Amino acid sequence: MIAAAQFSVHRTPSRSAVRPFVIVLQLDDFARMPTRTVAPLVRPDAMPRLGTEHARVAPRFVVQGQSYLLNPFDLATLGVHRLGELVASFADDDEAKRRIQDALDIVLKAF
Repeated sequence: MIAAAQFSVHRTPSRSAVRPFVIVLQLDDFARMPTRTVAPLVRPDAMPRLGTEHARVAPRFVVQGQSYLLNPFDLATLGVHRLGELVASFADDDEAKRRIQDALDIVLKAF
């Protein structure tokens, strides 16, 4: 497995209770880069309106038995060395990958 592969879920460096995980969005073709483009997975109460009114923009995922929302408005680049423990992967989940891509397409769509 590629270190910090696309759609892998890692603990955040800050160990935040509100946003405990990030999901790697960066294509594995760029695995030699020392950084990864990530989006946080946040507790639903951190984004209550977005999770209900705009569910396609903030899809829900279950990680370690808890529900989290993808926050595509807070993309970041982290050094691979800063990513925490690997806790899950959605690499084999076509539905999850489609929902992630859909959320990014909505937020980043050119006008």
